[in-house]
Amino acid sequence: MVANAVRELFGFASGILRPTIPFVNLSEHELSEFANQIKAGYTEKFPNERRPGNYSIHDWKRVDYVFSQLQGSQKVLDVGVGCGQLVHILSASGRFQEVVGADISRHTRFVKLDLASFDMKYFDVASIPFEDDAFETVICMEVLEHLEQDHFLKAVSELRRVCCGELFMSVPWQEPYPLYRAHKLRFDNKELKTYFPTARYTLLDRGNSVPWMLIRENCQ
Repeated sequence: MVANAVRELFGFASGILRPTIPFVNLSEHELSEFANQIKAGYTEKFPNERRPGNYSIHDWKRVDYVFSQLQGSQKVLDVGVGCGQLVHILSASGRFQEVVGADISRHTRFVKLDLASFDMKYFDVASIPFEDDAFETVICMEVLEHLEQDHFLKAVSELRRVCCGELFMSVPWQEPYPLYRAHKLRFDNKELKTYFPTARYTLLDRGNSVPWMLIRENCQ
């Protein structure tokens, strides 16, 4: 399934693969010192779990790869923190003057490690309680697929509204039917071109599982 998805995305011409967007094999990504530091903290908090904090190694590599693409900025907003791994990495890096994490409610596995220094807010992504252009960097990973269509459109509009720099989003790409029970939307080439026509895309491959599409917009 994943092999066919990759073939469709990149296309073949005369039997030669011609990539049109970047492709990242997450298995080859090495975790940063900050990701390893936070991962150790979660392992300590959840010592008897195979996936501490509900994160697989590919989840760790996904958020750390996105972290590696960020430019330092004054304020960064991470929407949909879940168990809190990425917002901890952002805070531990010291590259941002202010780090804000957000979710619709507190995840049952959310923890705040002693080394963390960030604010947590709880709100609906379709109604973000910040002023226009409040953050130089906004991140929203593995959230949009959980929303109904109208809710999704409002959420994307709100993410763009509060961002005055770079907006990073990620979604499962070409997820097979039936969708995972918590997912409301499916994303393929048509949806990406319709909803994110000016974005840059990066396919994040994780072997035999559904890949993620990283969507990067300039909101300046």
